[in-house]
Amino acid sequence: MGIKISAPGLENAIAGSELLRANTDKEIELAKAEIEDNLYDILDKYVDKSQEGVCVQASTLGSLEALLEFLKTSKIPVVNISIGPVHKKDVMKAMKLLQLMKASKRKSLQPYWHSMCVSLQRQQSLLKKKA
Repeated sequence: MGIKISAPGLENAIAGSELLRANTDKEIELAKAEIEDNLYDILDKYVDKSQEGVCVQASTLGSLEALLEFLKTSKIPVVNISIGPVHKKDVMKAMKLLQLMKASKRKSLQPYWHSMCVSLQRQQSLLKKKA
């Protein structure tokens, strides 16, 4: 369960992130720095761009963290993360990575796209539209 907040300037807010109160310019800058540090902590803990792995996208920060923790315990490397709905361009990006892997004839872990909040049917329909 959650709450819905409506206010001007929320288009860059991250769904599922902490709600912080800031009244002064200094408090606003401190809040921004805290949120940025939290995101860098997630990147440092779960993402390793030095190897091959999966791209992960989820609709909220909490869903992303849950999925990343599952992948970490399953020893599946993550090379890219994103928050928000999966769009056709996201699927195309993953398919391009897969084609590059096949073209180079590498037999290690192939990248694939996983989203907790987009149904498999939606992903399949995006793939069919490409074909």
